[in-house]
Amino acid sequence: STVCLTDVEFISSTVAIACGSGGNMYRSIDGGETWSPIPIPVTNTVNKIMFINSLTGFGVGNKGIIILTTNGGFNWVSQVSPTQEDLFDISFVSSTLGIAVGKNNTILQYGSILTIPVFQLSVTSGIG
Repeated sequence: STVCLTDVEFISSTVAIACGSGGNMYRSIDGGETWSPIPIPVTNTVNKIMFINSLTGFGVGNKGIIILTTNGGFNWVSQVSPTQEDLFDISFVSSTLGIAVGKNNTILQYGSILTIPVFQLSVTSGIG
């Protein structure tokens, strides 16, 4: 089957991690010249990865998956997710404050890397 890659994140000038459909993830240690598969604990699409430093990174994806690495992407561990909605993006303003967003106005706020409260954003259409 065809793998669709959805994101790539460089964690140094030579080390990069790419993620995509079917729980596929790849690591390059030579600036993207060659890639090796990384086993991860999910089979759903990982839509976005974000590293907050050279060791700690998060991935988010379909069906609310959240995965965490604390060793530069060598190993990933599933995290308890408060949602089953597809998650499309994640961003951190600091090592202890981040936001993930997804389908149906889902917003997950990370108060720390171990606490994951969630709320649904109520959007009203006030245009016009």
